[in-house]
Amino acid sequence: MNNSKLDISKRLKKYLSPQVFDLLVKCGIFIEENSANLFLVGGSLRDILLNKSPKDIDLTLVNGNSELVEKLAAYIGGQIIFKSQFFTYKIKVKNSVIDITEARKEIYSSPGSLPEITSKCSIDDDLYRRDFTVNSMALSLIPSKFGSVTDPFNGINDINKKQIRIIHDNSFSDDPTRILRAIRYSIRLNFKIDYKTLSKLNEFKNNINLITGFRVKNELIKIIREDSRSKILLSLHNLKIFDIIGLKININNQINKILDKFQFKKEYTDDLILIGILTYNLDIENIINITEKLYLDSTYIKTLRDTQEIKLFLQNIKLDNLNNSSIYKSLNPYKDEAIIINSYFSNTKVSNKLNLYLNKLKYSIPPLNGSEILSLGAKEGPRIKEIINELLYDKLDGKIKNKNQAIIKVKQILNS
Repeated sequence: MNNSKLDISKRLKKYLSPQVFDLLVKCGIFIEENSANLFLVGGSLRDILLNKSPKDIDLTLVNGNSELVEKLAAYIGGQIIFKSQFFTYKIKVKNSVIDITEARKEIYSSPGSLPEITSKCSIDDDLYRRDFTVNSMALSLIPSKFGSVTDPFNGINDINKKQIRIIHDNSFSDDPTRILRAIRYSIRLNFKIDYKTLSKLNEFKNNINLITGFRVKNELIKIIREDSRSKILLSLHNLKIFDIIGLKININNQINKILDKFQFKKEYTDDLILIGILTYNLDIENIINITEKLYLDSTYIKTLRDTQEIKLFLQNIKLDNLNNSSIYKSLNPYKDEAIIINSYFSNTKVSNKLNLYLNKLKYSIPPLNGSEILSLGAKEGPRIKEIINELLYDKLDGKIKNKNQAIIKVKQILNS
């Protein structure tokens, strides 16, 4: 691999979609016309150099400001959908989203603290603040330098050597979340952590306890979204990282197998399911501790509580012996994600019943609505809801197969 202009330009065309490639060219033209510079950076460039299509498009703007970013968004027909106090922006253009960060220097006032932005800077200075050499390269997008690579820390050489290496000795001290990222990247990319970096990782790993639970949660979610999540979690477990953070997460063979076969589904909140899988075997005290440590919101808390309640319910009731209406009544109060979590830990018969509820029973609707029941002579009040539920349960159990049978049933109820 070399960093010639021609070679990298060809890689861009190969590993970016035509729409994204044309968009970046257009961005580069506009930025150069405004006397600034624009670079493709970080994991985006790393993945292209590894002959992969990047998941995200990360850009760094040098000699620019928020006003220029706003003008750029208008120029490319997009809109800024996010901006932060760290001079980072997200621009959406049709179906594409690009992340832009103004080049900056950072100072960490104490280990684990969020950085303070001290000044805007050159691309070399900006790359120095990053985590690992393989993520600290930049490719110019302006026409006069298009495709040329800035690689001040020999990141391309580390890609060739398949190794993760920190840029400076205080990297893990400045930001201990980089310890989690080092493990994540090494396993995702199948790279080794170089000797000195591993030594510094072990030296500063206790500093992980200094970062906020919110930041730990964000890193944990990134980990469990990885295809190799079980290997990453096992490595963190072996390094006793969870113990340092104070999370009693038990990574065992059963958990690993479930994590490996987990498949993302658009209709559910996958992060809830994955956290629920990780905490399934814990007692309620440890689960409460995790929700507090990671600042989990009410949705997570309800999901984890529901998971434990369903788990207890399934230990005391043979779900495969229940009729459909009983299954519906038993599971309807709980979040779908909690039911899915339990399905992973259940035997085939029980799992089939849980999936029957999720895929069919929960979508059933009563054969008659409130207005129709009123038209049959019922009086307004809570009894209407009771009749609707009774009709639904009979429908689930096959006792009512059509609307006429439902009308007959309502008349019987009203005349009784």
